Amino acid sequence: MVKMVETEVECCKIISEDVEDAVILEGSPELGLIGNILGWLLVEELKMEQIGHIDSKYFPPLAVLYKGVAIHPFRVYSTDGIVLFLSDFIIPPIVAYDMANAIVDWAEKNNSKEIITFNSIVVREKSGGIAGAANSQEALKNLADMGIPIMPFGNVNGLSGTLLKIFLHHVYLPKF
Repeated sequence: MVKMVETEVECCKIISEDVEDAVILEGSPELGLIGNILGWLLVEELKMEQIGHIDSKYFPPLAVLYKGVAIHPFRVYSTDGIVLFLSDFIIPPIVAYDMANAIVDWAEKNNSKEIITFNSIVVREKSGGIAGAANSQEALKNLADMGIPIMPFGNVNGLSGTLLKIFLHHVYLPKF
């Protein structure tokens, strides 16, 4: 039997298996729902296995239906060195900071390699493309080396923005 581990902060708790040395992906819906859409695509295409969930009394009253069965609205999936934190609702602002810290604590405990978030922003002109942002010059260079255009300015909201901000001064994980 797999041992489930809890990581708890004031607002919420992560109940999941431990996965050492993984790359963490975060997909929660914000503008355009891209984080959630991309997360579901990864679950299906990579045949990811659900290894846990996040729970909070601050979450909306919601059960997600998947193939006719109710599942938790914020789940943790894993496959081949990748862990995905996937939400099916916009994270309430009152919860975002503490939840981001819980994810960081989980990442530290599991010696995670990096955290990558998926989000969308409002732009003046429709481009149909992607752009990257990071919290260090080294990470920006990595994005540029992969051919990803850099977002010159803007705001990243929600859980993704909070994770990005927390890692400005965090020493454990590499900057993303």
